[in-house]
Amino acid sequence: FCHQDVEVPNTPAGAWMKVKIGVATGDRALLRQYLLGYDPERSDAAGAARVFNAQLMKVEEKGDGAVLVMQLGEGVVELPAVKQEGVWKVDVRAIVEQQRLGECRAHLQQIGDRIRKYVQAKRKYPRSGEDLWTDLREAGLLEIRLVNCPVDAARVSPADFEKDHWTAVSYRVTRDALSAGADARKPVVWEKTPAHPGRRVVLTAAGNVFDMTQEQFDEAIETFEGAPADRDSGSK
Repeated sequence: FCHQDVEVPNTPAGAWMKVKIGVATGDRALLRQYLLGYDPERSDAAGAARVFNAQLMKVEEKGDGAVLVMQLGEGVVELPAVKQEGVWKVDVRAIVEQQRLGECRAHLQQIGDRIRKYVQAKRKYPRSGEDLWTDLREAGLLEIRLVNCPVDAARVSPADFEKDHWTAVSYRVTRDALSAGADARKPVVWEKTPAHPGRRVVLTAAGNVFDMTQEQFDEAIETFEGAPADRDSGSK
């Protein structure tokens, strides 16, 4: 990760700067593979901050935030940043949130894949609501990690998983029967609560995963599931 509040002055594109990256492994093969420009002879011990020269290619401003597009070795790195007192600063919290959002997207994408595998194996769709989890588990198509959002405090325990106790699952499932004729835009599985600032991750009937604003989410639920007030009762 880049350290919190690494200052990036308002320099023109093409300027060179040092980027400090913290790593948590001493495996030099991994470091060579994933850290472009890594020099084992000049770097500190594992866990220490490593400094690389990077070239600022451009700053893509978006309101109070921006993405710093930087050339690091032979690759391009995009770093989210915020402006404070006229200075762009890399915000590691945004980087961590990007990773968490990516993990949640991956969970829902895998759930969609498991639903497709169930249909292929059983020649029918699994049930909706919380019964979806039971059907997928009994078919050997569900692991406990997939029902626990990486940022959700509520967690399904191994005992709950084996007993089909789904109260603490991080996601809601549509109450409507799953079918091949469902509108491709229809939300099928979604986060019970917005675990990411201003976003909620949703799996649609077409198998696509979107992170929606609250307004987009409310509109989708009202259109396909009922009133927005019903969005947290979509599971049996």
